[in-house]
Amino acid sequence: MLFHTLVFFLFSLFTTLASCRAFTPDSSLPIPAVDRSLDRRSELAARTYIVDFKSDASEDEIQKHTAWIKDLRVLSEDGHVTRGLKHEFSLGSRGYSAVLDPADVETVRQQPEVSAVRAVAVSPPSSSFGRVVQPPVLNNQLLPPQRQLTTSDGNPVVEAISDLSELFLHPNKGWNFARISHRNFTLGYDFGPWLHNSYLGQGVSVYVLDTGIVVEHPGFKGSTVVRGANFVDGGRGDDVAGHGTMCGGTISGENGVAPNARLVSVKVADDTDRSLADDVVAGINWVVSEPGPNTLKVISLSQYNFTQTPSVTGAIEAAIARGVHVVVCAGNDNRNACSTSPSNSPSAVVVGSIDAFDRIPVKSTSEQAAAGIAAGDMATAYNIEGTNLGPCLTIFAPGSMVPTLDNHVLKAKDEYRYFGWGTSVAAPQVAAIVANRLSEVGPTSPTAMKEWLVSVATRGQIVGERMGSPDLIAFEGKEGPLGGILGG
Repeated sequence: MLFHTLVFFLFSLFTTLASCRAFTPDSSLPIPAVDRSLDRRSELAARTYIVDFKSDASEDEIQKHTAWIKDLRVLSEDGHVTRGLKHEFSLGSRGYSAVLDPADVETVRQQPEVSAVRAVAVSPPSSSFGRVVQPPVLNNQLLPPQRQLTTSDGNPVVEAISDLSELFLHPNKGWNFARISHRNFTLGYDFGPWLHNSYLGQGVSVYVLDTGIVVEHPGFKGSTVVRGANFVDGGRGDDVAGHGTMCGGTISGENGVAPNARLVSVKVADDTDRSLADDVVAGINWVVSEPGPNTLKVISLSQYNFTQTPSVTGAIEAAIARGVHVVVCAGNDNRNACSTSPSNSPSAVVVGSIDAFDRIPVKSTSEQAAAGIAAGDMATAYNIEGTNLGPCLTIFAPGSMVPTLDNHVLKAKDEYRYFGWGTSVAAPQVAAIVANRLSEVGPTSPTAMKEWLVSVATRGQIVGERMGSPDLIAFEGKEGPLGGILGG
């Protein structure tokens, strides 16, 4: 009860600060300084274009054109490209991105080897995580296999299983762990059991394309988390916004569904959690070019709303054609996911979010949240973010008050627990499930993996208007002799 009371109080505070990226109830926690060059970045974004070469353009034409754009390149003192080449692309169609003056744009358009010149789309920042006080969970040791959670008069009950020697249970994990590992879930937001086998991502690399990850965060202790690449020019490689660490924290570390996977930070969004389409495309190109089999690579992308350009969706489709698994968020705006990129990617795994009562979350206003708190309606009180819907979705996953990590680590205290909201945290959990499956069965095509996710998903339990979305909740697919109890 103390936990719920504290959460309700602090959630009320959070809703009054909806315009803020995050909040903290303790001023002693350090907040990294925001990059002062962000205004300059906005101005440059308006002059950034993605240029595609024609499929029949010769290598000589492409090389001469690219050399000309490189010769235009000018860097500011703070590291921004103010004119000329930013990124070269080879995945799918050949092309590049560049900062161009109006005269440059017209000259580029007139070149016979160019098929398209498009202004880059910008993904706006979201407000999808908060920090609340909660007593630390002290009992999280690994237990022998136990039967799926049932309830008797509202009280959790578990029963030992003697014939499933390869399954294990963590008794006190976030509600999301219990949701993805049990067919019938009635805990609400309370912590509960996570049933899994020993395949937790080992041998698989998961690439988080976002604001970066605080790789030294103590919450990642025991997991492998590395810095990959930084595609935000003029910016630092660390995670100032916190969004990337929030996403990565649901994949790896103490709150991660695939803690043994190799987690790789690919920075494509700036210090306000805003990303440009060309930086995202560059990040996807980089992942495909990284050493190792593509069929053991998973991209988790929680940047969305790239309108006006097919570039991000095209890069995702090309990566999937090369064998890379790509999981993307549907977006948080309670609208048609098919209307924006990357959730309109036909081959990607597109993830919507549900709350702890299997409901479609509709973003609550401050007044609605206050009314929910007063009425004890957690489903309303906790809906900081909504979810996009529609036939482009593949599956739903937990996306409301999901335990994770953030970027405030220098003086982090045991009594603080960090939570994420929205499809930004739903998608990485599904990426982690994909990593676990690859760890268990080995290299698998993206098409086969997507079919597996759909085939083992929990069906018929989502509450609310789905607007054509599938009635499927992500499930880890642990089959066993108990049949339906473990998902058979």
